[in-house]
Amino acid sequence: MFEKGDVQDIQVEFKIRNNLILTKMREQRISTVIELCRQMGSPGRQLSVGKLLNMTLTAKTKGGEWRKLALDLAEFFGCPRRVIQRYPAVELVR
Repeated sequence: MFEKGDVQDIQVEFKIRNNLILTKMREQRISTVIELCRQMGSPGRQLSVGKLLNMTLTAKTKGGEWRKLALDLAEFFGCPRRVIQRYPAVELVR
């Protein structure tokens, strides 16, 4: 089909994201991390919220304690902590 050196027409990428948080955001009509942080009153936490959303940061520390950010998100959304993250963070392969 393709000869060596041919350029392919499409590139496929997969994103792993925390759908639990995304669903809560959609329910409150929040479309961006910037808006979420603004509504939470924490505009300086965009990077950390983004990492939690992209599952490169866990909701719990290595010691098993809930991160303050995860607790704040659960409180903001009015949901149990387990709704913020049920699965471990993803280890990025580069």
